[in-house]
Amino acid sequence: MSTKFFTNEADNTLISKIEGIFKYRNIHFFNALVGNFRASGYFRIRKFVEKADKIRILVGINIDNLIHEASQQVKRIDNSFFAFKQSLERFLLATKAIVTMFENGKIYITPNLPVSNMINEDKEEEFLNLIIEKSLEY
Repeated sequence: MSTKFFTNEADNTLISKIEGIFKYRNIHFFNALVGNFRASGYFRIRKFVEKADKIRILVGINIDNLIHEASQQVKRIDNSFFAFKQSLERFLLATKAIVTMFENGKIYITPNLPVSNMINEDKEEEFLNLIIEKSLEY
């Protein structure tokens, strides 16, 4: 009596079972439930199963960790993207605030003035006068 269940033991290997099935029968649909499955295993059976119109292999054991790891990686990518997006939004808000302050005369761009030196030497009054002078030029 033929059985639909198969256990990989000794000389009774899965590859020999699949080879026998596809060698003597015209298989259109191949469905398998396996405990664990590796890419190397697929490459060994591919020449047989690719003759079928539809192939379905359901893997039951040893796949949970892979799925969990993949989902964790997706979460890390999502979190990184979210953090990056927040950083860009903060940068945009800060830039808009600086532009508004510049337009309202609260920020002066003084590439030709020694700002740090004048502040460190307590020449704030002279510095403010230079700012007013330069702003009138623009």
